Amino acid sequence: MSIKLELIINATPQTIFKAITTKKGYQGWWAVVCDVNCKLNQQSSIRFEKEDLTEEMIFKTIEVRENEKLVWLCLANNVFPSWVDTTLTFEINGSGNKSHFTFTQISADKNWKKHPDYNGSLAGWNFFFDSLKNYCETGEGEPWE
Repeated sequence: MSIKLELIINATPQTIFKAITTKKGYQGWWAVVCDVNCKLNQQSSIRFEKEDLTEEMIFKTIEVRENEKLVWLCLANNVFPSWVDTTLTFEINGSGNKSHFTFTQISADKNWKKHPDYNGSLAGWNFFFDSLKNYCETGEGEPWE
């Protein structure tokens, strides 16, 4: 099962790629507290610090193509354990200041869509990809602080 979201972002592929592969980029649209290393076989972590707990997600970069594609494998998620072993694929196609952005999160679990984590994940991605679009187009996103 998978989550797939597509959007048009009025920004260059290079701008979007920086937003999805650098610490500064992630801090602008997803999470202020993060450690990002998008080189092949390196790990990145994203943390949401909440009042009662800290959600931490750890990813390994399994594919990267400059200005085109990033693929992460989720190694750990202490709040949504169903994310472990899912792949997150970020793809960019475009030229000039208009790009088609596609995100896919794939789980080998055929019942993932019925899992409580699925709907929360889908809602979260919708919010954060609106944030990514705004960040790439205006420099202002809405990351988790």
